[in-house]
Amino acid sequence: MIVRAAVLALLMAFAAGPGFCADPALDVIPQEFAARTLPKETPIEIEVRLKAGEAELSGISLATFSNDGITAALAPDTPAQFAKLAPKSEHSWRLRLTRSIGSVLTDSILHIRAEFDVAQQPEQATPAPASAGGKVPSSNATAGSSTEPTLTSDPPPPKAIHQLIYATAKIKPPPVVTGVDLARAEIKGLPESLAHERPGRMFVVITNQYSNPLTVKNVKPLGPTYVDLLPPEAKDVSNRQAQTLPLRIGPGQSEAIVYEIRPKSQVVPGKYTFVAEVDVETDDKLTAAVLTPAQEINVVVLGESDLFKFLGIPSLLFLPGVLMLITWQFLALRGKSEDEAKTYKPQWNTTDFWVIAVALSLLTALAYPWLTDFLLHTPRDFVSAYGLTDYGLIFGVSLLVGIVGFAAKRGITAAVSAWKASNLAKTAPTLNDTPLQILEKLARLKADNLFLQFTAGGNQAARLLRLEPWSTEAEVWLVPQAEISARDEANADAVDERDRLVNQPPADVAAVLAKVKEGMRRNWWDEPAWRHASDVRRPLKVPSAGWSRAGDVVPLLQGD
Repeated sequence: MIVRAAVLALLMAFAAGPGFCADPALDVIPQEFAARTLPKETPIEIEVRLKAGEAELSGISLATFSNDGITAALAPDTPAQFAKLAPKSEHSWRLRLTRSIGSVLTDSILHIRAEFDVAQQPEQATPAPASAGGKVPSSNATAGSSTEPTLTSDPPPPKAIHQLIYATAKIKPPPVVTGVDLARAEIKGLPESLAHERPGRMFVVITNQYSNPLTVKNVKPLGPTYVDLLPPEAKDVSNRQAQTLPLRIGPGQSEAIVYEIRPKSQVVPGKYTFVAEVDVETDDKLTAAVLTPAQEINVVVLGESDLFKFLGIPSLLFLPGVLMLITWQFLALRGKSEDEAKTYKPQWNTTDFWVIAVALSLLTALAYPWLTDFLLHTPRDFVSAYGLTDYGLIFGVSLLVGIVGFAAKRGITAAVSAWKASNLAKTAPTLNDTPLQILEKLARLKADNLFLQFTAGGNQAARLLRLEPWSTEAEVWLVPQAEISARDEANADAVDERDRLVNQPPADVAAVLAKVKEGMRRNWWDEPAWRHASDVRRPLKVPSAGWSRAGDVVPLLQGD
């Protein structure tokens, strides 16, 4: 019975103690709580308690961190660091929790860390058994010595162990709030089709479904990147002030915001899904992005469909080449008959036509960004997006290129004709040509220096030489022989060279012409002259009928 009473008394003594453990502990109060937001104006406060165990704590500090954007600020009267905490005592910190992000919280955690040093007492040595007199003999006392032994010694200084303790505070949103729709938004009056030059007007109707007032911060279009929502005007068609942003809406109330919806100057025509995003915020700092139901919007370029239907082309990509060819054809057929128009190549909508049109269109597409940068100081690319401005530029440039190209072709043709006429004038004989001019023209044609003789009606006295390069079956060019006379019959060199040139002429006209000019340069003889063949003393162009060959081939030059 005595033993049981002693055990019961010992248990009651422990139960009546302050509840401290042997090791330090860190408690968070409350450890878990519910919150929708943590605004700076109304933060959540928690308490963090550090309990010392059996040993003294020193160098104490508190730190927090969160991966969910939660900020913990210490109360001014509870500093993060202090020097010591006595055994079996505690210290309390107060934290104010906030979150800069105003959206509804999901499950979030704040991590708390306490850092300190724990003093540790060294283990005490077991005392030696006492002697009969109750004294502990000294270890170095000799037998029979009367010296008193030393009873105790000073304990060594305590050792410190560095420790870390972690705790967490959990924040969860109330289940009833997470499923609440703050607002509803919808689009009214959206036009069926839109063009840059003909924008439309639409209404964004917003209904507050929350228990507190909310504010509409912004409205953004979610659709094609080349469709803009223009800010509301100062007043709308309903003879009252239009709603402008930011717009405050009471619980259960609806408001409409008037917007002008305008495509940009460059678009890709087609049908697209259009959605508006409405950013709202409640008075208790809840935010949400409310999406309107999707609607279909048709983005067009003004007049494009009518133009394609009229020209019969599939897209803008082929327009430049088609316009260039049409312009060229229009200029080329001016003043032509219907039969000539039917034989004109290439004909509209044929393979040849489209091959040329596509090639011209691709070249235009490559040059268009550079051209618009030069003209408008802003590069545009109608392959990726285009507008009515691009149609005007393409029309103007294509017509100009067609006109300039046709004019250049006419100019080149005229230049080639003039060049051919000039060359023909240099080679074709005339009725007034001299023997030297005939020799020069024959030399350009690399003709031989032997010519057939022809007569008319058998008149041997009127033998003429036929110029083969310019004679045909219907007409012939005929000339009399030419004579060359020495200026000074007493000049032996001149006479010898003249006789050699006449009696032993070179085989080709070019060599004969060179010797004639050399003799004229040395003043050996004058320029050759036509001889009299009956009454003919110049070139003739006559019908070939009535002329017959007479005699052998002879050179053009003869002596006097």
